[in-house]
Amino acid sequence: MNRRFNILVVQVKIVVAICTAILFSGCTEPVEIEKVDVHLQFLLSSEISHSSQRRVMGDPGTYERLDLPHYANVFIVFKRIDGAYDVRAIINRDLYEGKSDDSQVWEPLPNAQDETIYRCLVTFSELSLLASVTDYCHIYAVMSKEPLTIKNGSTVVDDSHLPTNEEEVKALTFTVTDALQNDLQNIYSTPYNYMVDGQYYASLHIGGELIRSNIILYHVASKVDLMWNVPEDVQTKIHVTRIKAKNLFKGDALLFKPTENIHTAFTSVDGYTPADLTGDVAGTWWAGRKYFYTIPYKPSASGKFPLQVDFDIRNVEESSTYTYELTMNSSVPEVFVPWMRGQLTVSTPPTASRVINVDVDGE
Repeated sequence: MNRRFNILVVQVKIVVAICTAILFSGCTEPVEIEKVDVHLQFLLSSEISHSSQRRVMGDPGTYERLDLPHYANVFIVFKRIDGAYDVRAIINRDLYEGKSDDSQVWEPLPNAQDETIYRCLVTFSELSLLASVTDYCHIYAVMSKEPLTIKNGSTVVDDSHLPTNEEEVKALTFTVTDALQNDLQNIYSTPYNYMVDGQYYASLHIGGELIRSNIILYHVASKVDLMWNVPEDVQTKIHVTRIKAKNLFKGDALLFKPTENIHTAFTSVDGYTPADLTGDVAGTWWAGRKYFYTIPYKPSASGKFPLQVDFDIRNVEESSTYTYELTMNSSVPEVFVPWMRGQLTVSTPPTASRVINVDVDGE
């Protein structure tokens, strides 16, 4: 199964107004340095809209323009040598507060890869760092176009109700509503178990005058890319009149474990129908392509993601419409949210509705 990702790369820079020697002196007593500002520099890589170079068919960047995030949620987890945790956080900070447009928040940095890198800055003000007693410091970040309702269990997370340890941070969820469905593609987070050389990749190293940490954020939602085709010799007999994604995830979904959602199979037939394919639309009868985003889930710990999509196909000679109910069963990778692509070719006029199960493992 082909997979591609839109990636956010984050660099962290700490400006420390004291000498490094103080941080790593030979004192036996813990040394608390003065409060400093921690600047998180977010870099968003995106294909520019006027690109003359076309990517391969199905690439998530082709003909798709994603919105720049407006809100930032950042959790910095300090673990002390004695095992105690200290969690600092920014909750739904509006990056656009006091600013009028993207140009005042994101700085474009063109490069030679036919894409634009956008950069913005998020600051933790007056953060105290206990370097001499800190075992490690991990960063968990979320960026989104719309503010998110983030929960720790049943408690809504805000400045007064923060997680108290790293396991609680890893298990944070956000509420997926019908209203949020059309904005799922603009939510990014750090995968909690992405390791580089045996170390968590989003680690903040305290010490030195300039500290950098590369952090990559991935789509929380999965992109589902669907194409259909009716051969020319039967186009007078067959019309594809509707495509509908069914049983989309609703409720509380994991932010930092996006591929580990477990949910009982949905029974609702409510779904998502692309707005320009709700009836007999000339030009989409015989060939088309639509994509949407959804939160992946498994009905059990050992199950596969059961993506269900309905195609309504009209037999013109019979003046009857039949539904092809297509279920794609896919194994979900451990860390990265997948991009799934499927294609339906209809070469025979339907005479009855059909239920089709397709295992897309290994493609």
